[in-house]
Amino acid sequence: MADNKVLLQGVPGLPLDSAKSRDNSTGFTIQWGQRDRSDGSVNYPRGFTSCLGVLVSKKLGSATDAAIVYITGWNNAGFFPVGAYYPNTNNPAVPFCWLAFGFT
Repeated sequence: MADNKVLLQGVPGLPLDSAKSRDNSTGFTIQWGQRDRSDGSVNYPRGFTSCLGVLVSKKLGSATDAAIVYITGWNNAGFFPVGAYYPNTNNPAVPFCWLAFGFT
């Protein structure tokens, strides 16, 4: 049973809220966090050996209902979010939450 423990761990020292959970027997890991801006890249708290996917969602209470966040790409180290106001105006100030999953 000790091999099937799932660790839930915050990441101290990061200016942004983030955390991870890992199944030690399989290496399957879920990592998540939030950002106040949707510009630049986001690095995972722990790099993946195989990142299977990333989800992003605009934070509730954002400045406008027309704001969206999407991903232009991801890899085993992080992902690249873009914020925009509908229909086509880029806006790096859109706050968002994210969740990534894969194997570490």
